[in-house]
Amino acid sequence: MNAKTPSSAWPTYGFEEVDHSIANLRSLLGRNANQQLQTEFEAGLHPDLLSYEKVQASGIPLPILEKYLIGAATFLHQFCNFYDMYRVCRCVNMVQFLNRAISVLKAKHVPGLEERVKRLARETIHDPFDAVAFELITAARATLLVSTLSAQRRCCAARPLRRTPA
Repeated sequence: MNAKTPSSAWPTYGFEEVDHSIANLRSLLGRNANQQLQTEFEAGLHPDLLSYEKVQASGIPLPILEKYLIGAATFLHQFCNFYDMYRVCRCVNMVQFLNRAISVLKAKHVPGLEERVKRLARETIHDPFDAVAFELITAARATLLVSTLSAQRRCCAARPLRRTPA
C-alpha cells in the first residue's frame, strides 16, 4: 500500500455499479422499490431507518435487506436532505458484497442458495441477517477459491516436471 495514498487499498464503487447491484438484488427478490419510503427517508422523516436495533430501534418493521437497499439507493441520490454517510456506506458495501456473492453462487449452481436468499430477504433483526449474509459471502469466496485452485491444479498437471540438477 502506498503511504501517500492510503485510500487506494479500499474498494470503490461507482454509481453505475451500485445501481446495478440494487437492481439485480431487487430482481432476484422480485421486489420493487418502495418509492414513498425512499423519498420520506431522504427527506429526513425516518432518520433511524438504518439504525442497528441494539443501539436504536428503527421504528419501521422492514426486512434488513430492504433497509440496506434503501440506504444504498440514498448513495445514488446524494446529497439529499438527509444523508447519513456512515450508515449509508455500510449499506452500499453490503449490497455490493451480497450481489457479488449471490451472483457467484447462482452461476455455480450451489445447492441451498434459494433457501438462504429467502431467509436473508425476510430477516428483520441484524444478527440473523448478518449470519446469513456472512454465510453467502464466505461461500462465494470459497467457491471462487476452489475454482481457482482446481484450474491451477489442471494447469500444473499438464506441465511436465522439471528436474533440478543434483
